[in-house]
Amino acid sequence: MYHSVSSHLQDMFDPESQSKIIKKCVKVIRKSFKDIEYIAVTGLSGLIIGSPVAFLCNKRLIVIRKGTEESHADYDVEGIPNSGADKYIILDDFISSGNTINRIYNEINNPKRVTLSKLKLVGMLFYRSSVSKDNIKRRDILPALTNIPVHEFLV
Repeated sequence: MYHSVSSHLQDMFDPESQSKIIKKCVKVIRKSFKDIEYIAVTGLSGLIIGSPVAFLCNKRLIVIRKGTEESHADYDVEGIPNSGADKYIILDDFISSGNTINRIYNEINNPKRVTLSKLKLVGMLFYRSSVSKDNIKRRDILPALTNIPVHEFLV
């Protein structure tokens, strides 16, 4: 197994584990979220998994930069849609504190981003979790996120 610097990223750099995660995400999205237009991700693990999943599902990717990230761009959000009220899901590894999904939701619903604020969150998919549903009830999760359908799995 490949050992990355961060233990939570080990699966992302192991081709066999990465392939299993991607295939399972694609299966869940095709079955439960086939009507979405966008997949919202953040961070390195989000990009590693989200990019091939979006490609294989023929969905657009919205990337939310972390506030601490330096980049060549001036944008906090990449992949902003040009059109109206489309559906999206949040794709992430797991819920710990709830900060990540709150930040993704808040960035997309920022009133300054008129086109993004028309997007409707219809679900969340966690690919390294069997406790995220329970954590939504226990953590400081935004009220708007507490009744959204959640799918999760462990590989």
